[in-house]
Amino acid sequence: YNAYTSFVKPILHRKNLKIQPYAEVVKILYSPDNSKAIGVEYIFDERKDKPRKVFANKEVIICAGALNTPKLLQLSGIGPKDLLTSLNIPIVRDLPVGENFQDIIGTPFMGTYVQENTSLVAERDMGIGIIADEAEQND
Repeated sequence: YNAYTSFVKPILHRKNLKIQPYAEVVKILYSPDNSKAIGVEYIFDERKDKPRKVFANKEVIICAGALNTPKLLQLSGIGPKDLLTSLNIPIVRDLPVGENFQDIIGTPFMGTYVQENTSLVAERDMGIGIIADEAEQND
């Protein structure tokens, strides 16, 4: 299961839904008074051509993941005032977007099921010694 199977596939029949493959949203578009989002500006990732605009009739939902959602909000003028000003991005809302971002250290984990009557003895079952023992047995 993935996000497509869970959320997009069940609503593919809707007439008000258009899937645009290989597109990347680069900016949120706002009403003239900046009171609400009215659409998005996007480019085709493969060609990096001029931005295109699409407008919503009801709402704009931003779901770009843990990294790209704050990035998109900041590029669209929603974020810390000092940061946006330093990047010459017009401020729509001064909010702490992205300020609590923390790197997450991932630790791979592999579980193993061992039956009760089995044991692993490192000195016996691992290392160069086991290779030598097997070589002697095969002679």
